[in-house]
Amino acid sequence: MSKLEQSGRIIISTVGKSAILNITNPNNKKFLPSSVTEEDIQQLKKDLENFDNGLATTKTLLYIMLKLYPEPDPRTKFVPAEISSLGLIPIPANPSDRLFFLAGTRQDQKADAGAVCGMALTEYYKQAGFLQTEFREISGFTTKDGEIPYPEALLEKLDELVSQLRKDYPEQKILINFTGGYKIGGVYSALVALVHSCEAYYLFEGNNQPVALPAIDHEQLALLIKPQKKLSLNKYLQLGPSAKNLYHRVGSSYVMGNLAHIVTRLDASTRTASDGLRQRRKQLEVNIKNAEKVKSELEEQLGVYLTDPAEKAKIKFQISKYDDQIEEWVAQIEQIEAILKEAEANE
Repeated sequence: MSKLEQSGRIIISTVGKSAILNITNPNNKKFLPSSVTEEDIQQLKKDLENFDNGLATTKTLLYIMLKLYPEPDPRTKFVPAEISSLGLIPIPANPSDRLFFLAGTRQDQKADAGAVCGMALTEYYKQAGFLQTEFREISGFTTKDGEIPYPEALLEKLDELVSQLRKDYPEQKILINFTGGYKIGGVYSALVALVHSCEAYYLFEGNNQPVALPAIDHEQLALLIKPQKKLSLNKYLQLGPSAKNLYHRVGSSYVMGNLAHIVTRLDASTRTASDGLRQRRKQLEVNIKNAEKVKSELEEQLGVYLTDPAEKAKIKFQISKYDDQIEEWVAQIEQIEAILKEAEANE
């Protein structure tokens, strides 16, 4: 495995239709750059009306996207929700990452606008030089009562994908970005993130900072799910910051008993909470090392290769994001060390 492959993450994004809607919305027409012609827009609308397998529409959409967004910059006007959110997570998506886009095709359709956006985004990031980009279709669902609903189809596909990626890339961090797509999908994406200990993100429209759902280690979740009304002080001290926050929100682990069915999915029974905290600390140290390496490469580009002011501003923005994330990880390590020290003193 190359250094590029080792340093990256896996980011899974659900996909909606904003890539198409931002272009076809009549209210946006006067704000589009001159490179996007009326002929381009009409061709996209024509392709949408005459869906075959969606390939022609995908080609037209990608052609327009490359005109509108030469690079995946979240600050670009009318940028799709997926590009915006991927560029605004604590460490923005970069070419060392593996990207997976999920969108659905309903039972009664050969192609769906969401799936077309997903395929276009996959090719768009491929052309942007990303290590790996793949489209995964959520097929066979419907919005009719009594048949396979979208949430159930998404849950199955997402769970299957994350499980396989855990096997294929056990050392790489997995993030789930559920900004795009049906809103109800966010609930099920968060559930998969909880079960698989993944970080999850959602970016509200118009915001510059996504809402982050931090990964909760399995052994920490197991401590919360136990059918007791109150955690002992020793058990409480063994919780990481994320699990403590969850505990305070629900009031007690008794309430968390509603999640008891998840326990069968967890493999934490053979590990102690302290072991999990140490493992988390180790992962954070690796994250910091990788982030500092990428940051150093960006600083080298800034000092040697770049002359365009806009490009320099973009690189400086990315570097600032790395600085913020590294600072947050250092703080988490300090919290973990304090918890471990106090837990050991109470044993």
